[in-house]
Amino acid sequence: MLRPALVLIGITSTLSASPVWASDSAQDIPSPVRHTDLEASYQDSVVREFSLATVSGVATRYEAWPSVNGTVNFTFYWPAIRRGSHVFISASEVNNGGGRFLGYANYTVQNIAVMDGRVEFRIHIGWDSPLRISTDILVIDP
Repeated sequence: MLRPALVLIGITSTLSASPVWASDSAQDIPSPVRHTDLEASYQDSVVREFSLATVSGVATRYEAWPSVNGTVNFTFYWPAIRRGSHVFISASEVNNGGGRFLGYANYTVQNIAVMDGRVEFRIHIGWDSPLRISTDILVIDP
């Protein structure tokens, strides 16, 4: 039992004695190679500055979707949504009691399209059988 403790102490001592970020040789270590398909910067976009005092918004949670899996297109109708609205959507797995939980299935919100009176979006659920889904929809109007 003493041997694992000694190894752990040795590793901790080595790391704390000379952290890489504090040494001059850290610049000699190359960064890991990154693969990026698409990149963008705020400098290339139309920035719309606003004050939180003048922003209005509403949010809702909708849990009555049928159980699904794979990639599914959704449409949510709401008069609060206008073509210029900023709409943010999150999706979660829910249990039979309606409680959200962090399960093993991947839930991914994709391709949000905002129109007058509705939002269309795609959700991918990475699981072999249908699962319950809950969505939060946040609408901000600058």
